[in-house]
Amino acid sequence: MISPPRRLCFGSLLFLLGLSGVSAQQPGGYHESLATSISLVTEYNGSERPIGSVQYLQRTSFSIYPLLPAVFFAPGSTVIPERYIRTTVQSPSEQGSDPAARFDDIHGSMLDTYHTILDILGERMARIPGSRLTITGCSGSAGGGTAGIEVAHGRAIAVREYLAQRWGIERSRLPMVDRQLPLRPSNPRDNDGVEENHRVEFTADPPTLLDPVRRLDTVAELQPGKVWFLVRAEGAVARWKLSVLRNSDEVRTFEGVGSPPRRIDWPVNDDIAALTAGGRITYSIATYDSSGASVAAGPYGFYAERRRVGAADPAGYLNGGSNGAARSRGALLYRYGEREPMGVERSSADQMRNLLGPVGPVTVTGYTDRTGSAAFNARLARDRARIAATLVGRGESSARSYGEERPPFDNSLPEGRCYSRLVTVETGTPPP
Repeated sequence: MISPPRRLCFGSLLFLLGLSGVSAQQPGGYHESLATSISLVTEYNGSERPIGSVQYLQRTSFSIYPLLPAVFFAPGSTVIPERYIRTTVQSPSEQGSDPAARFDDIHGSMLDTYHTILDILGERMARIPGSRLTITGCSGSAGGGTAGIEVAHGRAIAVREYLAQRWGIERSRLPMVDRQLPLRPSNPRDNDGVEENHRVEFTADPPTLLDPVRRLDTVAELQPGKVWFLVRAEGAVARWKLSVLRNSDEVRTFEGVGSPPRRIDWPVNDDIAALTAGGRITYSIATYDSSGASVAAGPYGFYAERRRVGAADPAGYLNGGSNGAARSRGALLYRYGEREPMGVERSSADQMRNLLGPVGPVTVTGYTDRTGSAAFNARLARDRARIAATLVGRGESSARSYGEERPPFDNSLPEGRCYSRLVTVETGTPPP
């Protein structure tokens, strides 16, 4: 019987893979011209140790993703770009009466989530009777005259019709405004800024229509994540083959010509799905001489034992609680050149402060897009991180910054630059 570990995060799943008959070296096979043996090991306190169990740990990760209240258009175009159109999204008629068919549990990166903004707004408006969304079309330049206003109007109409036709939102709830430049434009003297000004902007009533998206993810890993086979092969080995199977299905195969190496690394985390799908996992090695004679070691096997430890409450989280998340992540957006987050992001900061709680390690990281000088962006990212750390109830010692040197999103897209004007807030230890 394998004893569960004494400490685990609330909201985790644990799988124990118990290895049967483990010893420093498994008994091997013998032939008059060949001999071989194999064992599965990992490093423990600086030495190789045979593995008695492998833990499969699934942690619930909660994220708060801000919604940029805009959709960007190609210069001169009134057609909504394809990246904003999701053919897999279900409108109300396609969802039927399923109340769980919401976008609050959408999966994908922050930018993937943003690209569904039209459907997020449509779904939320369908749920909130009487809500209104003002659609402001912008032509992108101050000197376009009547032609520019027509482009702005065409962009607003395209968005309004998408929401009306796909989500059944009454057009009376979707008033439109036409402008040349946005009320707070990006830098019109910079090519990137000019591109960003070709957009439609949203003003919501109630403002909660543009609330951040709360997302649930599962982070899975095998522990130990670094394991390898120790192989001993003697005799005139012409070729060899090491097989890992689940029941009779192949999980992974290693093979080569000549004698096998003493150590064969197995990237077990690449095989999580197979290792935790149930059934017996076995490994074996066979060596062959030039005549075709062979000798095998194994199969040696282990089973997956699934045990639930604690339970996360997704519904409670989506309604505002953290419910013991193993890891939480939030983000704040900023306008070009500004150190304070957008007004709508203040509510995001409040949500993050409640989610993070008063104790535990938190890292606040500031970024900028590529616009501006490197020195300016370094200062800007640092200031953003320090101010954000205060907003979420942490001191400046939790802040770090990268400026433009490590943009979190593709800066060739206008929305990628806007989302790179960002501060992330994470519990636990973030990647270096």
